[in-house]
Amino acid sequence: MEEAVLVRFELLLLVMAIYKFQLDSPLPPTTACQRIRDQVQFVAPPQYGMRQGMFAALPFAGTVKDRSFKIQRIITGRNSFLPVIKGKLTENGVGTRLNVVMHIRPVVFAFVTFWLLGTVFIALVVGLEATLAAVAMFIFGVCLVLMGFVPEAILAKRLIVKSLTS
Repeated sequence: MEEAVLVRFELLLLVMAIYKFQLDSPLPPTTACQRIRDQVQFVAPPQYGMRQGMFAALPFAGTVKDRSFKIQRIITGRNSFLPVIKGKLTENGVGTRLNVVMHIRPVVFAFVTFWLLGTVFIALVVGLEATLAAVAMFIFGVCLVLMGFVPEAILAKRLIVKSLTS
């Protein structure tokens, strides 16, 4: 029963474009932080984007502090649903525990929320023909978020795990 509730909660978080994971590494926190730092290109956000991904030597751009980071993947095209990746490194006795939260930008989240709530409002207020269109637009909105966010979140997680385990 608890597993079913947990799966539903995780699906809800994905629809809201929030993905969390935790990783334990045998590396000490300073080494783990350095491994992440080695994967990050330090450029101002307006400078990376459209064509930067073709020439980027590193997979991420952002900032890495002593035990935390805020990064995004460097990509070739544009993706409004590209995850913002925030992580915290803590010592766990035998190594390092990395807690990561990935989410879409707040402005994009606000727009998607407005879109989805608008489609629900239309479905509840207007006639049957408009209800079918509103349901289709709701499904389109959810699919758009999931297709833009989930593959990038999976790839980013794979790159972070690889940097801390290899």
